[in-house]
Amino acid sequence: MSFIQSKSRALREIRIKLFNSRFFTISVLFHLLLVIFLGGTVIMKYTQEPADFTGGDGDSKFVASETIPVKPLDIVQETPTMTPTQNNNTLEAITVNTPTPQTFQIPTVVPAPPTTTIDPSKVAAAPKNLAMGQQLSPAQARKIREFTKDWSKPAKGGGGLGSSIKEREFEFNAYLAKYGDPDDKARGGDWDSTNIIKNKNRPDETISKGSLPNMLFFMNKLSKGKIRANPIPVPLDLSSEDIFVKKPPFIFFTGHRDFKLTDKEVTNLQKYVQVGGCIWGDSSLPGRRSRFDLAFRREMRRVIPDEDKDWEVLPPNYPMFASKNIYYPEASQPQPGVNFYKEPVYALRFGGEVAIIYTANDYGDMWRLALRENEKTKQVEVDDSRYPNSPELIYSDNTIFDRREIYFRGVELPKILSSYKFGFNVIIHLLTRWEDRLKTIPMGL
Repeated sequence: MSFIQSKSRALREIRIKLFNSRFFTISVLFHLLLVIFLGGTVIMKYTQEPADFTGGDGDSKFVASETIPVKPLDIVQETPTMTPTQNNNTLEAITVNTPTPQTFQIPTVVPAPPTTTIDPSKVAAAPKNLAMGQQLSPAQARKIREFTKDWSKPAKGGGGLGSSIKEREFEFNAYLAKYGDPDDKARGGDWDSTNIIKNKNRPDETISKGSLPNMLFFMNKLSKGKIRANPIPVPLDLSSEDIFVKKPPFIFFTGHRDFKLTDKEVTNLQKYVQVGGCIWGDSSLPGRRSRFDLAFRREMRRVIPDEDKDWEVLPPNYPMFASKNIYYPEASQPQPGVNFYKEPVYALRFGGEVAIIYTANDYGDMWRLALRENEKTKQVEVDDSRYPNSPELIYSDNTIFDRREIYFRGVELPKILSSYKFGFNVIIHLLTRWEDRLKTIPMGL
């Protein structure tokens, strides 16, 4: 009896286990049936790839495979922070009387400004009766020699042509170009963007302070008076004949906005570069494709309209950058400007020499901070003094320096100094660039 009870109990436990695992059991049976009935069924047949040759009316025709061109990736190179190079003059160390900025900085994205387009039909065509070729005639060479002869002065005890740059003496006037009309949408422009103008648009309009006076004061001071760069407080009206009376070695253009020159301004600038002058454009919106960048390139092509000439990048071995022709070899190549821009120098030529140069790094805003040498420490520092009646017109716009971590990235004292030195070297080249060339041209009587 006990055997029968034990067997019954075992069967009952088996039934209970089977009942508890009924779902698993059903699943196993279902998959077993699938394997039995469908295991030999072909789900997808192999498709033969068509041959490279296809027949047509008995002839074989080649089917070329399509090649998809791959566009190379644009590599964006980050400009590293520049370290100033030690030099042999008295500027041995650099300090600044402001709190030391934090080393970690969140990069600020500076959006490109909108581009303003001027209707080409409203831009006057440039005169075509120009001889802007690479060769100079004896008559042109004589005009250039007459226009440029007073820039270089004989130094006491020597220092004439052939001497090293640091032994020579120069004297010249420098002018800020007044162009366009901010109240006239057709002409546009803001020629005073890095300079402060007193009595603007009045007969007694003058430059009271700003980038150009600071740059020229720097040259006077660092050359110990050998380079007498006179900052003319009166902006130069490009439509007047003063440009040929005052004979500046360069005319400084700057601005943020689109602008258009008048026919008279274009004609005067054409005559000016033909007698040896140079136009220097410096954008206050660093980088390419800004409003000023597009406008300056376009308007200067009206000044030099030859179809066989266009903007070119001056190579690193160009005479402007050669160590024998400059004051500061450590700043021989273009230096970083505002927001770390380091564009090359662009140029248009006349007679084989640069007639128009363009720097797109916004050096003008760097020069709005004047520099001085501390008499006790002999260290260079930002000059925060005020000289309202100073003949040098030097002045520092501390707003730029105070906001250098927000709106004006890269405006640090070492880079400010290097931008001044590079500007110094450029001006020296503009003063001397015709000398060797004129020696090779027979001018006759």
